[in-house]
Amino acid sequence: MAEVQAIIDAIIVIQKAMTPPSGQKDIQLFTDEPPASIGVLPAFLNLEGDGESERHTHSQAKVTHRINMHLLFSGVTNKYPRRQARAWLEKVMTAFPIAGTVGGSVRTTTRLEYSFEDDFAWGESLYDALSFVLEVEVDR
Repeated sequence: MAEVQAIIDAIIVIQKAMTPPSGQKDIQLFTDEPPASIGVLPAFLNLEGDGESERHTHSQAKVTHRINMHLLFSGVTNKYPRRQARAWLEKVMTAFPIAGTVGGSVRTTTRLEYSFEDDFAWGESLYDALSFVLEVEVDR
């Protein structure tokens, strides 16, 4: 669906504009195409999740898209994974608008949830992750 791709493209633009918290590395990879393995960290893995459509009248609908955003850190060499994740938490939470637009093109109301994951599995590897679910509601 073109609308979902536009939302993910806008998300990546927002992510790339974030400056790292003090003492943290720049994000090295932003992707919406799941790689077989992730060779550079930290990395943002953006994947579409569930969605739904709610019709109000024959011409009005509200479509909800959920985008899973996983900010991955090294699970092997990171002595303080929660501290690293906490440092990024506020940056990510303030980067995404609550209402208005995502990337200036998709009119939205958004909801953002987060969780810490100590053993996020991708491919054959485990990562420490700060995972977000960005819920984007689009009126049609």
